[in-house]
This record gives sequence, C-alpha cells and structure tokens, in this order.
Amino acid sequence: MRQSQIAVAEGDHKRRIREMDSAMEKVDIIAERVANGVLNIRDYGSEESTVNAEIADRPIVYLETTVVSYLTAKPSRDVVAAGHQQSTRERWEDRRQNFRVVASQLVVREAGKGDMPAAQRRLGILKGLELLEITPEATTLARALIDDGVVPDTSLEDALHVSVAVVNGCKYLMTWNYRHLVGAGVRARIEAFCRDKGYEPAIICTPEELLEDEI
Repeated sequence: MRQSQIAVAEGDHKRRIREMDSAMEKVDIIAERVANGVLNIRDYGSEESTVNAEIADRPIVYLETTVVSYLTAKPSRDVVAAGHQQSTRERWEDRRQNFRVVASQLVVREAGKGDMPAAQRRLGILKGLELLEITPEATTLARALIDDGVVPDTSLEDALHVSVAVVNGCKYLMTWNYRHLVGAGVRARIEAFCRDKGYEPAIICTPEELLEDEI
C-alpha cells in the first residue's frame, strides 16, 4: 500500500473515532437531559411505586414514541400510513388491557416536542403509564449498540429505547420505526447483539404484528 493511501486510511480511522466519541457523548447528554427533564415527568407517568399483581403478570410492552404518534395523529394522506394508523387505534383500544404497557422518560420527552396541541394529545396517551428510567446500565448498552454499529450513530434515541426496554425485561418493544428498529435485518442484528451481551432481547414488533396475535 502506498504511503498516501496509508495516510488517507489513518485519517479516515481517526475521523471515525472522533465521530464515535461524539456519538457516545450525545448518548450521555440525552440521558442526562431526560433525567433532568424539561417536562415534569410525574405529570405524565404513574407515581405508584408498586404494580397491581394482576397487571404485573401480563407481558410487558414498551410503547415507543412512533406508536404514540400513530395513535394521536390526524389521518395521513398516504393510504398505507392511514391504514396503519387505523389498525393501530383499533387494536390498541381492544387489546391493550392484555398487556402491562410501559413507556420511558425518553418517550415523554419526545412526545412533548413540536406543535403544542399535537404534543398534548401524545402526552395524554402516556398519562398513568409506568415510566422506565434511563439507568447507567441502559446507557452503557445504548453506547455499545452504537459503538458496534448495530444502531447508527445518528439514531441515539433509538438505541436508548432498545436498551431501556431490554434492561427492564420488557417482552416486547412496539414501534413503527422500520428504518432503525423493526426492519427484518436490523431487528435480527439488535436481538443477536443483546443476547451476545447477556440480555434476553425484547421482541421488536409493530402494533399489527403484536396485537394481531391477540385476535
């Protein structure tokens, strides 16, 4: 290999390290900001420290922010998206009682962004839900997902959604994020990575996939 090629390769490697270090810092910043909270988390989640015994025995479903958006958004002009919105709402109303539905501080933060009336509708879905915290263990797993390239370093929040659900033993992570979470290839990589790290992965699925099984 020529000297110039070696120099370019070394430069690319150093740039990649700088980018990864920056991504790792952003994971910590997001976790810190969520923990400190722009919103009063207690206004939206359950303040109870214990879970009803009957509910505790149900499968735990982590409600990711895209599902909250589908439940509350105005009907899409896209026929496929509109169909997903309708099926999500119908299945949610009919079958949510079969699960122990949880969210996280990060979901509250994301749901509270943007247009205020729309944000209030999204936050309304989260009222009374049990909220999971972004713990140091969850942050460490999120950093590992990004560091190993399982989740893109541009998708820090997605890595945190996965890690929070996994370290808290959620059976399912329900999402409409095909690009970074529920697509067949990325889903398999996330599940394999979590097992390699000693965790039982949450089953990443859409509302249609999860709730269809309940029919």
